[in-house]
Amino acid sequence: MMERYIDDMDNFDKQKAKIFFNALHQLDKEQRKVLADKYYHSDIEATYNHSLGRFTTFIPNSDKVLAKRYDMTVNNFGKFRYEIESELYRRYLAFENDMKQNEVENLSRFVLKYRYLYVKEDDTGKYDEILMTTNHEKAKVFTKDKCDLSFSLTNLFEKELTYQDRASLEEWDIKS
Repeated sequence: MMERYIDDMDNFDKQKAKIFFNALHQLDKEQRKVLADKYYHSDIEATYNHSLGRFTTFIPNSDKVLAKRYDMTVNNFGKFRYEIESELYRRYLAFENDMKQNEVENLSRFVLKYRYLYVKEDDTGKYDEILMTTNHEKAKVFTKDKCDLSFSLTNLFEKELTYQDRASLEEWDIKS
C-alpha cells in the first residue's frame, strides 16, 4: 500500500524506515500478522497531503474488530497487541543504537556531545577544564587522529557529525 510512495521519502525517513523494517523482521510471523492486520490492512484514509496529491496516513483497524477476528475480548486483544508493539519498540531502539554506533565509529571528523552540550574550543589556556556550548556551530571539531582529550574523558561524551558535515548532508538531501 504505502510502499509505492518510498520515492517521496527524504533520506531521514528512509533511514527510519530501514530501522523499522529491520526491527519488524525480527518479530515472529504471528506478531507481524497482528501488526499488519491493525495498521497495514486498513483502507480508511486519514490525512490528505495536497502537495503530494494523495493520502499519506490511514486510520488503523479498531481493536474491537480485530478482537472478534482473533476470538479474544477487546481488553485481551489490546494487551496482546501492546506486548507486540513493545517488543517491536525494544528491537527498533536496539537496531537504531547499533546503526548509530557503527556510523559514529566510522566518522573521520566529529564533535563530542554530552546531552545538549558540545565540547568547545578552549582558548583560555587552562588545560584542566573543558569548555561547553549549546551551539553546535561553535563545537570543537575532532578527528580520529587528533582528539586531545584523554581516553577516559572521551568516553563520557558521544560522537556526532560536525555542524558543517550535517549542514552539507541536509543540503544534499534537499537537492536529491
